[in-house]
Amino acid sequence: MKKYKMKVSGLDCAACAAGLEKKIAETKGLHNVSLNFANETLTFEADSSAENPEVRVREIAEKAGHSCEIASERKEKSSNKPSDRTHEHTHEHSHEHGSGDIKKSLILICVSAVFLILGFMPSFEGTVSNILLIVSAAVCGFPVLVEAFHSLLAKRADENLLVAIAVIAAFIIGEYKEAASVIMFFSVGELLEEYAVSRSRRSIAALSQIRPDKANLLMSNGEIKTVAAEEINIGDTIKILPFERFPVDCEIIGGATQVDCSPVTGESLPVEVTAGKTVLSGCINQTGEVTAKAVATSENSAASRIIDMVESAAGRKGKAEKTVTKLAVYYTPTVIGLAAALALLPPLFGMGSLSMWVQRSLVFLVASCPCALVLSVPLGFFAGIGGASKRGILVKGGTFVELVAKAKAVVFDKTGTLTCEENEIEKVRCAEGFTREDVLRYASYGEHFSVHPLAECVRRAYTEVDEKRISDFEEIPGNGTRIDLDGEEVICGSRRFLENSGIDTSSPGEEGAQIFVGVSGKLIGALNIESKLREDSAEAIRQLKALGIKRIAMLTGDHEDAAKSVAERLGIDEYYAGLLPEDKLEILEKIKSESGVTVFAGDGINDAPVLACAHAGAAMGLGSDAAIEASDLVLMGSKPSSLATAVALFRKTMGIVRFNIWFALGVKAAVLILGAFGLASMWMAVFADVGVALIAIANSAGLISGKTPKI
Repeated sequence: MKKYKMKVSGLDCAACAAGLEKKIAETKGLHNVSLNFANETLTFEADSSAENPEVRVREIAEKAGHSCEIASERKEKSSNKPSDRTHEHTHEHSHEHGSGDIKKSLILICVSAVFLILGFMPSFEGTVSNILLIVSAAVCGFPVLVEAFHSLLAKRADENLLVAIAVIAAFIIGEYKEAASVIMFFSVGELLEEYAVSRSRRSIAALSQIRPDKANLLMSNGEIKTVAAEEINIGDTIKILPFERFPVDCEIIGGATQVDCSPVTGESLPVEVTAGKTVLSGCINQTGEVTAKAVATSENSAASRIIDMVESAAGRKGKAEKTVTKLAVYYTPTVIGLAAALALLPPLFGMGSLSMWVQRSLVFLVASCPCALVLSVPLGFFAGIGGASKRGILVKGGTFVELVAKAKAVVFDKTGTLTCEENEIEKVRCAEGFTREDVLRYASYGEHFSVHPLAECVRRAYTEVDEKRISDFEEIPGNGTRIDLDGEEVICGSRRFLENSGIDTSSPGEEGAQIFVGVSGKLIGALNIESKLREDSAEAIRQLKALGIKRIAMLTGDHEDAAKSVAERLGIDEYYAGLLPEDKLEILEKIKSESGVTVFAGDGINDAPVLACAHAGAAMGLGSDAAIEASDLVLMGSKPSSLATAVALFRKTMGIVRFNIWFALGVKAAVLILGAFGLASMWMAVFADVGVALIAIANSAGLISGKTPKI
């Protein structure tokens, strides 16, 4: 099956979006249809039986009163822009157009308000007052009536249709003042809601603006040519000026500068970069001009991958969002039926006049509009996902927001996750008569030509080595090395290797040492080598415990001593060492069955199976493609503490989503019950719709720009 992504505009109602999604999902050959109201993005898959799926989807959208743009057409329009200046003009024009719509609506409301006020004045009682109120309702409610008519033609029951029915019915039964007031209040609320949704969409859209369109390509003749970022190939040399974004992932080859990585990794402080350092696309050059070599194309660079992941997150909806979306499809028709029953049945049984019950049913009808309920959930999830991406945490959908928020156990891989790839010498134990420098010098000579991973940290500790003094180098895999150094035999390796070579290792007898050093048949010292912890690994464990995560474990293929040392330094009580990939899977399955929702954090291709096995897998950085593909979260900054931030943020997200749902349901239920007994006015009904929606939008928007939850 082929995946498609389209842009749908004109989605001013979350319930309408849910209805359109259902219609498209019913089309033969289309699968996994998801329409995200927050960013107006439609994603779906089509099999071979679907002919021209994009065209068919656009026809369905246009029939429902929305415009739908095919990705290829949008790309063609973008490529036809003659210059940056034209692009800027078009961009500004679009904003002015939106601003113009708001101004137009505001003018209509103001004109309508004048007629409404005149209609309430005692000097215009009777027929004149009624005419003024009708004019007020017509001026202000014309857009609502047009939308209601379109909804009727499309056989779609939305809030515009509900309000239109309520207002027309109010005029019919002679409630002119209430009808005109309701359409006025509803129009003002809709204007405020449109403005609030527009601001939220702009905040969300800003997350996708980290990828620059242009790049400064350095030609072979020394000239600089401005080209589209998509034209940069691996190996090309580019210039990045101060305050420009890096267009592709690249390696600095000239100059030095400070780089703002916050748009990509969430790092709050600038990073100093010099020749040899790699910088991800989307980061901002702050101080000096630098020359860099492209190490990835624009399509495969970090910024593009981040944007794709954020946008595709809408396709994986959580249980709460799926439930509310399904509810919206049947909710409005049911409400219309209940309102009709409330208006007609009581008078038939002699329980009051028809006009009284019609008036109560109108309150019921307006109060039950589903937009506040349907809007709050997808906007809440998308705001949470957007807020996470601003903090360098990418999540692949609402499903994983829910799972991470419910986490009961967190399991870490050791190497590359809690520790860095490099090791460090933790302790140097010297035999009597030898100094620390003696041990490091002989060890560095002995390990100078070794390919063993531990040899590198020994060479870093002592660099003044003269290779000409070394002869007869021999490396025995799994044991150690043997050299001749100016006539002295130097042996470096395991305790067993030295003992087999006739060297007594009982003194200094260091427990846990990985490298013993012998010179001319005598032990001179031993080195304890430990994995270098990531800067905030200990803080990550502390924060997870503070969040109430009951079980924290560490898995590693490393030996027992190394695993125990790291676990003790970090405060991890449960660890498993010497594991093969299949052993990690077995232990993770056991932890899942015993503890419930389990999150695994790791990196590297060996972690891909375990990342996929966990309820939610978190990959560290944009490292292994296999790990990223198998994971559900990506921690861009490669900080373990980002996982704790994700847990705290997603718990807050779920709290806001749940509050929005129950607040909307509670207010609506209260107004519906009061309205049925004649104790609620139409003003209260409009608040139950528009007012609640505004509160839900404001509540969700705080997830994007708000502070990171304290832990």
